[in-house]
Amino acid sequence: MRKILTVALAILLAAAIPAQAQVAGMTREQFREYKENFLKNELNLDDAVAARFFPIYEDYQNKKQKLYNENQSLMDKAGMASEAEYRAIIDRLQAIGKATNDLEETYLAKLKTVLTYEQIFKLGKAETKFQKHILKELTRSKNRTRK
Repeated sequence: MRKILTVALAILLAAAIPAQAQVAGMTREQFREYKENFLKNELNLDDAVAARFFPIYEDYQNKKQKLYNENQSLMDKAGMASEAEYRAIIDRLQAIGKATNDLEETYLAKLKTVLTYEQIFKLGKAETKFQKHILKELTRSKNRTRK
């Protein structure tokens, strides 16, 4: 159960940032381009590798978002569930956790055909760095509009 919660939190953070970025005036497409440029610079990708990497990355992000949405939907339903419904919810949450792990394994296998192991390793760090960067920018932007 702890693993499911960890995965859910990671998915939540990844999903929340694009929504917040839109509030700051970026469209979803602008945000995607901004993130691609950030990752391209952090991973030192040339144009050819980037052209092969980002379709894989976007596919993964889209599938991860669907799993997150289903997870959230189940969590929302759990407010006043019966014992049998809670059992079904927990069973489905475990299945979502397994699907998330399977997705990560598939994604990693695809990445190995495009990126070096060093770049794959740095990708996780770059995503975290990007999230911190965006949150900082959103806070800065919010503070400017208050003044």
